[in-house]
Amino acid sequence: MARSWFGLGLVVLLLLSACAKGELRPAEEAVKKDASLEELLTLYQLRREEWNGFKGLLEITADSKRQGRHTFQASWVFQNGETRIRGFNLLGGTLFELRLAGPRVTLHLPSERRTIEATRDEFEEQIQEVVPIGSPALIDWVNRGAIPDPSPPLLPALEKGEERFTLYLLRALPGKAVLQEKISMERTAFRVEQVEMFDFSGERRAFLRFADYRKVGKQDFPFEVRGESQGEKVTLRFKEVSLIGPPS
Repeated sequence: MARSWFGLGLVVLLLLSACAKGELRPAEEAVKKDASLEELLTLYQLRREEWNGFKGLLEITADSKRQGRHTFQASWVFQNGETRIRGFNLLGGTLFELRLAGPRVTLHLPSERRTIEATRDEFEEQIQEVVPIGSPALIDWVNRGAIPDPSPPLLPALEKGEERFTLYLLRALPGKAVLQEKISMERTAFRVEQVEMFDFSGERRAFLRFADYRKVGKQDFPFEVRGESQGEKVTLRFKEVSLIGPPS
């Protein structure tokens, strides 16, 4: 019996010594994966097909040159291609209601008893001056659960690195191809970490960062989204997210 206790004590001492030296590997170590461009595009297509929409509660913090820094609560619903975002105050009163459906954007301000209608191209000029919630591109990325959409006419190209892959989406113009999005993803589940968006002149016009991925159904969803465009910054921190199933 004494020999058994001595042996057990020796094992414990060895384990403690290994932990102190950092020699023990974690029980679940992330494994880097490889994939060809075709395999990666197929993976993202499958993820998009399984993503029908979601609803969530979140906190939005905006850093605006025009309006300063402020934080408010909001609800977000994306279903059947339509986005509805409602900001509300601490008492539950509605600050604004933003609706994106196709090329049209509608912003309703109950306190001012007015409604602003604009196209997606006019969004940042008319909507952002009132509610600095981010660009339509940021909203599109959140609606997709941060899943890339390299659909035609975009031309994809893949660069493989040791720690992450970079997916380039280019748009063909007469006589040249210009970079539209530069997408960086990690190599364990190919989740997108950051996106750089460029205009036709090659200047970077927006930057997005995705973090705090959590399982929502079978999908990974980023519960923290940061966006920056023309010096305007916005941070989305989701508190609750649930899936919306396909229409019956």
